[in-house]
Amino acid sequence: MKNGLICIKTLAYKKAVLVAIAIPVFTSQLEKSREATDLANTRSGISGVTVQFLNDGKSHNVEITAKQTQENWQSEGDATKVNLTAFNESGTADIEVPQSTKGWKIEIDTDGVTTVTAQ
Repeated sequence: MKNGLICIKTLAYKKAVLVAIAIPVFTSQLEKSREATDLANTRSGISGVTVQFLNDGKSHNVEITAKQTQENWQSEGDATKVNLTAFNESGTADIEVPQSTKGWKIEIDTDGVTTVTAQ
């Protein structure tokens, strides 16, 4: 009887250790998926204002709400900004996307220059 109780306690301890290891890993992966969503939404916003500009030559803007909850870009080694490549009339340009837990404003001016600012 005593051996059975010891076996059950050992299994309970092992389970607790595995859970303690798994929770931070899960949380980290969840934040990285939020960041990937933010970058995809930002890329779509850049494409949207670029298409509008190419259609009418006027300035446009769009606001994107952030999904990420932690400061800095965790998926980029705790960086404060990442670069996205956008297409414009003269080819491509790297656009800095600053870190934000609130969101971004994407603007394209009448010269076709796209900027992304944190809110």
